[in-house]
Amino acid sequence: MAIADVLEVARRDPSAVAVFTDFDGTLSHIHADPDAVVPVDGAVVALEALRQVLGAVAVISGRPIDFLARHIPEAVDLSGLYGIERRVGGVPGVIPEADAWRPVIREQLDDAQRRFPPEVIEDKGYSLTLHFRRTAELEDEVALWAHEVAAQTGLQARPAKMSIELHPPLPLTKGDAVRSLTSGQTAIVYLGDDHGDAPAWQELRAGAYEAIACVVVTSDDTPEELRGLATDIVSSPESAVALLNEIASVATGQVSSSPSN
Repeated sequence: MAIADVLEVARRDPSAVAVFTDFDGTLSHIHADPDAVVPVDGAVVALEALRQVLGAVAVISGRPIDFLARHIPEAVDLSGLYGIERRVGGVPGVIPEADAWRPVIREQLDDAQRRFPPEVIEDKGYSLTLHFRRTAELEDEVALWAHEVAAQTGLQARPAKMSIELHPPLPLTKGDAVRSLTSGQTAIVYLGDDHGDAPAWQELRAGAYEAIACVVVTSDDTPEELRGLATDIVSSPESAVALLNEIASVATGQVSSSPSN
């Protein structure tokens, strides 16, 4: 199955289609400064158009909701920090189990701020990301510290593009987010670009859906193993937006359901 199969369902019954997408590297380009990341032109308009016609549309990200909400309108649902935070129907929420881990994250944040320069550290409230895109010489030191912290505290150390993330040890992945945000839709699209998106693609491949599209948005540092999970590959966030627009056009009956390249 691939995007052509989803487009056929969208042409026949748009309410049966759900589109879920990552943010960084998918709707936006990766930036050395995480706070400077913004959606590429047309991304938000495409999401709003999809929300008007499809059964479900959401951004599923490792970012916190307060960051995502700056860029994504309330009509589009959000799952932040791999499902720790959510905004569904415009209503924000946090899973209660995460609260016990906030002091642990805060303690490690304080330690990280003593050890590393500010450009390494991204405070996400319920998690902590350590970047080495701008400080490649610190990669080994940062990774060693993160894994030592994980062993000592029970936090999970997760790899990401040019970074490592410390998360509460809660059984939450982007696959769980896909499952929780799907409400009867039979054709599902998920767009992503990194290790954290793999559970979402695995969820789609394991599910009993009429059609799925596992769309990998590639870049120079796309992990090769992710290509094996793809049903479709696009070359940039701009190409991802073009695909979203094609789905919206087919769902509204404006064009025929022919696949994008």
